[in-house]
Amino acid sequence: MNKKNIALLGYGYWGKKLYSYLKKSEQFHLKYVHFRSLKNLTQENIGKEYGAEFVPDIERVWRDEDVGQVVIATPIITHYALTKQALMNNKNVLVEKPITMTRQEAHELQSLAKEKKKVLMTEYTFTFSKALKMVQKMINEGVIGDLKSIDVFIRQLGRFTDYDVYALIGSHALSIINLFLPLNTMQFSAQTTMVTNDVITSGIITFQTKDARVKGFIDLSLHCPESEKKVFIYGEQGTIIYDCMVPDSVKLSVYRQDKNVLDPDLIREEKSFQIDESHNLRLALEDFFEGLRNRQDNLEGSVAVTEVLDALRCS
Repeated sequence: MNKKNIALLGYGYWGKKLYSYLKKSEQFHLKYVHFRSLKNLTQENIGKEYGAEFVPDIERVWRDEDVGQVVIATPIITHYALTKQALMNNKNVLVEKPITMTRQEAHELQSLAKEKKKVLMTEYTFTFSKALKMVQKMINEGVIGDLKSIDVFIRQLGRFTDYDVYALIGSHALSIINLFLPLNTMQFSAQTTMVTNDVITSGIITFQTKDARVKGFIDLSLHCPESEKKVFIYGEQGTIIYDCMVPDSVKLSVYRQDKNVLDPDLIREEKSFQIDESHNLRLALEDFFEGLRNRQDNLEGSVAVTEVLDALRCS
């Protein structure tokens, strides 16, 4: 397999994880790593402290025609400008979520990627999950009957930054919903529950399909010391629970349809599935590679997430 040259922009927590995966990748050759804090160092000092591939000058990345791909793992506010620069310099892009903060910026990048004929993919970690793809298959096959409701809980102890809880973790939740129901088929509303330093840090998003066939909510908080990432999916004939924090990441319960059956005899079938959810970021890179080969991306869904977030802020 011929490796594709790639550059990594950004070196925060997720940047470090991406760096470790890219260094071991069988699909990519990591040629450059750039982050802003290198700009005051000499190339000699950078090489000694970090490695030969670390460069202080981003223009070096843009100028190198042998590097056709970049991964952008930088602060959210920089996603639009850096992604636009990458596309203008004929690079395919994998950018951390959300793709942009506004729908106008998202639409502009979508048009530019189409014009330049480049793959533009957003790294919504959960959408690369093997467990959630299994859940998606179960629902499509009618294992729990007609879909009726989805509840998503994402709670953690977060940094209180300039970014609201909707951008930081709500974008993840919306990308999960989009696996099962296209976001453009639903109506959303938000209720703020906590504000810190004028920034929304907890909130609840409610939603329903336009025909009211499926309803649900998303519970978000940056104030919880115990991390929780769960999805409850309810159908007419059963329930699926996804929890990436435990070994049995997927639990399926199928119910008896007899009208007179009561708990605990209600459950006809129970199954648990142990699926490793600790390397979804690596799976994102693998999906990006396949997207480059097949000229496919998740751009429509990532733009839809930003559209919903932007509308919630304006409501």
